[in-house]
Amino acid sequence: MVIKSLFYVYPLACILLVCSCMGRSENSNIESSIAIDTVLINTKSELLYLGDNLDFLRFSGLSDDESLLYVLDPENIRLILVDLLNNELESIIELEKEGPNGIGTFVTGFQVLNDSTLIIKGRNEFFFLNPLGHILKKIDLNHILYLDNELIGKSLWNGFFYKNGKIYCFPTTIRELPDLMIVYDSEFDSFEKIKNPYVDFLIAGSTVTLIGKSRVYDFPNISLSDYEKGVVLNSNSLPQLFSYSIGGHIIEENKQDTSFNDDVILTDGILELNGEEAYQNFKKDDEKKMKFFSPKWHESSKKFYRLGYRKSSVSDDYQNYLFVYDSSLKLVKISCVLGVNMQPIEFYLIDSNAFIAVSFYDDLGFLSFNINPFN
Repeated sequence: MVIKSLFYVYPLACILLVCSCMGRSENSNIESSIAIDTVLINTKSELLYLGDNLDFLRFSGLSDDESLLYVLDPENIRLILVDLLNNELESIIELEKEGPNGIGTFVTGFQVLNDSTLIIKGRNEFFFLNPLGHILKKIDLNHILYLDNELIGKSLWNGFFYKNGKIYCFPTTIRELPDLMIVYDSEFDSFEKIKNPYVDFLIAGSTVTLIGKSRVYDFPNISLSDYEKGVVLNSNSLPQLFSYSIGGHIIEENKQDTSFNDDVILTDGILELNGEEAYQNFKKDDEKKMKFFSPKWHESSKKFYRLGYRKSSVSDDYQNYLFVYDSSLKLVKISCVLGVNMQPIEFYLIDSNAFIAVSFYDDLGFLSFNINPFN
């Protein structure tokens, strides 16, 4: 992949040293220097709105050859295609909301399955579309939510993943943490319920804020990503990873010995906060704890790479870390990337380069570096 860095606009590219940041046995010093490239996207005079702080990037994915970035705009119900070879906006495709080719106006998930199929999740429906926005098929899971007493009244609010004809998803309500994962077999219209042990850790990052007579719930999210044996469960606020192996009947924790585990204090219940001010104070403290993106598989090195970040306790800068796991999801190294002090919005792995999406005054850009020195 060709990276065209526009240094004359944002002169952020430089040669930086990467060093180990932790004092534990999993660390390994890296003494080689790496280049950080700044990649800016030419929007061709289009007003490219990707949400507050580029929030729409949570609904994004790469093409098979990693040359295109697909972004779903959940507010305007449209697809945005970004050409990563030429670093420019390629096209914007308006999706139909009504009619036989309509996907509605409520979007809660997105997956790029391959170059010919994209998946958009509504509340409990999954729409399979081609890249031009035409529906290929639809899978509706509303019926299974009425077949089981444990599922009645629940919806598929959290993340999902489609693999080999099966949908992995989490039924829950806006007031509950997902204690079950559903594995739905679309060929046989059958499903299996799997107990989700991740819920015990998710409680640690959950709050309910009392504002007048209202109770506002805030839960850590769960995302799912591909894994040779099945799927990986990732939370944005937890260092722990869990995995589910196809053919198995349990979700297993992949135990990691890092000091970041100390940030997670298991509790018996959800933390209650009284008022908006208490909630904002909690969020300020929470920003200084490590947050995580889903691990990305790198075929050449046979390793997973996971970006973590936290806000500095002494400034408004952010500290970015790269977590490296072997093929069995065992953590083998943690390194900080010195000089990358912006808040990451999303993390992609393209060839052997890490691409960290960042906001340049609400415009999309990337900070990119080669991952080979981290191996």
